[in-house]
Amino acid sequence: KPATPQAFLMTDGQIVGEEFLVYINDMLSSANIPDLFTREEYDGIFSSIRNVAKFNGYADDRDSLFQFFLDTVHRNLHLI
Repeated sequence: KPATPQAFLMTDGQIVGEEFLVYINDMLSSANIPDLFTREEYDGIFSSIRNVAKFNGYADDRDSLFQFFLDTVHRNLHLI
């Protein structure tokens, strides 16, 4: 279900590489991991959130839809 809070639980033993810590830090600081999705995947995400974003006052352009996506991720994904 979209916009449902989710928890990501991990232990230090599950960290297999130092680069993984960079991804976790990116998620904690900005809710964004650069290059996680391709442009086509973002297009699919944006088309699925467009109406909700507009309803919540975001403009119907790529930057605003991306910001709505990040705001939603930041609000609903909890790293433990």
